[in-house]
Amino acid sequence: MLLLTKKYSPYFLFILSSFFMLSCVKDVDFDQAETLKIESVVDVSLLYFDLQASQVGFIPNNDVNPYSVQDTTKLEIFSKPFLEENLKEATFDFEFLNSIPRIFNAKIVLYDNAYNELDEIEILVDSPKITNTTSYNETEIQKIKNMAYMGIELMLMPGAPMLDPNSSGELLLKSSGTFFMSIDAD
Repeated sequence: MLLLTKKYSPYFLFILSSFFMLSCVKDVDFDQAETLKIESVVDVSLLYFDLQASQVGFIPNNDVNPYSVQDTTKLEIFSKPFLEENLKEATFDFEFLNSIPRIFNAKIVLYDNAYNELDEIEILVDSPKITNTTSYNETEIQKIKNMAYMGIELMLMPGAPMLDPNSSGELLLKSSGTFFMSIDAD
């Protein structure tokens, strides 16, 4: 706690008042609030699965007949009007980790509310690690704004070795979306 004696009190008041009288004050332009623009980046996890080789091994003749897995996920984030108004760009990242000694073909499909196909991303999983980045710029962003569902169809390509219920290995998919937003004060 600062104690001021009567001897120092007038000096303190003089210094304090000098500070306030000599300090600079910049004019505030309140019209700047109308031109305010906030840009942000939002990362969201999208699709994830872990397919075991032993599950594929239950499919008869999996060395010649393609095995297909399909799944569709509703993406609630795209039903918000905020996204419709402010989304400028988007990027989807897909990573496949494959320790099953077979090749897979993955097809990621973007659907609207009525399950109409908006876009399709095809990825051949022919090595232990496959990454894919798909971007949507301002001219293509309407596809993303209209998206309500994301689906995946996974197909085991014909070949060897034949998988059985005792086969080891897995196919793992991790994916995310990065959304670039621009929020205007207008």
